[in-house]
Amino acid sequence: MPHIHRCVTLHIDVTVSTSLPILPRHLPSQVPLLQHLSLDCELDLNMWERDEQKHIFLHAPLRFEGNSPNALEFEFRPSLKTLSIDGRNVQNIFAKGYTWLSEMYELSELKVSNYMPMVMSRRHPPTDNTADRHTCQKCETFPIPLLAALESCDQLAALTFESIFFEIDPVEENHPDEMYDLSSLYSIVMRDMEPVMINEIFRVVDHSSQSVAFVQCPRLNEVTLLFKFNPTLQLVYLEDNFDMASFLEGWECENLFITSCPSFSDTVLDMLAVQEGLLPNGRPHFPRCKLLTDLHLHYPDSYPPYTVGALKRFMEARGRGVDYSDEDWPYADVGAPLERLIITGNLPDLLEDDEVWFRSHLVKFQWGGDPDA
Repeated sequence: MPHIHRCVTLHIDVTVSTSLPILPRHLPSQVPLLQHLSLDCELDLNMWERDEQKHIFLHAPLRFEGNSPNALEFEFRPSLKTLSIDGRNVQNIFAKGYTWLSEMYELSELKVSNYMPMVMSRRHPPTDNTADRHTCQKCETFPIPLLAALESCDQLAALTFESIFFEIDPVEENHPDEMYDLSSLYSIVMRDMEPVMINEIFRVVDHSSQSVAFVQCPRLNEVTLLFKFNPTLQLVYLEDNFDMASFLEGWECENLFITSCPSFSDTVLDMLAVQEGLLPNGRPHFPRCKLLTDLHLHYPDSYPPYTVGALKRFMEARGRGVDYSDEDWPYADVGAPLERLIITGNLPDLLEDDEVWFRSHLVKFQWGGDPDA
């Protein structure tokens, strides 16, 4: 890549994580103009061979032509605005003592993904179709150094963790008490992250992000968050047995996005409609999503598990006492009415009378079409 020093954007997308380049070793020269760097892969294949007691990589790391594996590593100081990086590279940053990650003062988006070293044994394969996690000094990574490095990135607005395994001390008394200031964050996305890691990240991060998303996260009911005041909550492709009603208790989101979650049933809608007393201002108190004004339901892959009848019951309970004939009803200090309902993907049956009812009780009603419209 003789012209990489002219590149503003560099995107590398490979099949397996071990084919990704290691920074900065496998770049042939400095990249003074680089603003957007993306190192993506489909499969994480960082493994530990138990029988031979060594790390194995199914593919050699990618090297650019003309760059020797033993080439001297230059001072890597990219001025990035967006970065998508694999966990092995993040682990390498701290293992080698590099500081460039904490010196990207214009970084606005960061995604760290694909790092879950697994134990492999040809002689003793797992009998239950699962594999053990592997950690050692050569491959372990911790959330604390990463979060500490990001404190200096005061332009960071979007942070995503995907399929990352952090080593966390099982003894709670040994956990650090420091809080890391990431108050610039607008959105946090957790994708395929274990509950213990989600808990630890949110425990030590001081943030006031507008949006939190949980995507394909297993056993999300084991997540215990103290801060539930994010205006937007997104739940995407969660497990069939996820207890959504319990999880939503205490959230004060205004916007709730549900995508292909089988557990968003009539029962959840009925629980969202349950009132428990009054607020100090006299308005009804709903313990689950009490500030909810916008509900987005998107089921592109399956028939939705909720019914039109449950949606109407939910809206009637939330809007009790509201005079919908008054065009200023959204601004009245009455009830806790839903204002926008966006239903896309596969749709339940909707009668004409029901459509008329929804349109007369909402500022915006969308049934079908583009979910991003």
